[in-house]
Amino acid sequence: MAANTYLSVSEAARLLGVSRTTVWRWIDKGRLRAYRIGTRTIRIRDIDVRQQLQEVATGLPIARGEQRDDTRVDYDPEKALAALRTMRGILKGVDRDQLQRDIREGRSQADRLRRA
Repeated sequence: MAANTYLSVSEAARLLGVSRTTVWRWIDKGRLRAYRIGTRTIRIRDIDVRQQLQEVATGLPIARGEQRDDTRVDYDPEKALAALRTMRGILKGVDRDQLQRDIREGRSQADRLRRA
């Protein structure tokens, strides 16, 4: 794709592997930049979609304007493995359902605070 290619919400959702609703939510939260072309038409730059795709794939946010490869410059597999070993068992004995409920509640509280 060319750098100046623009995608519809449906095209962006298909490329990102998420629903159109998720794309709209990301646009509303400012996580994905979109441009209004006319009264009912929204377009998203392909470069922004590719950047978001990397964030989804790696779980790491990318500062806008950074190059794609910059997120892995300091990656050290040994350090990552050591960190995983340190965290092993940290959630042992935790009620998974209760943890998920707590996470959802925390997110909903954060959303309410953002809207206020």
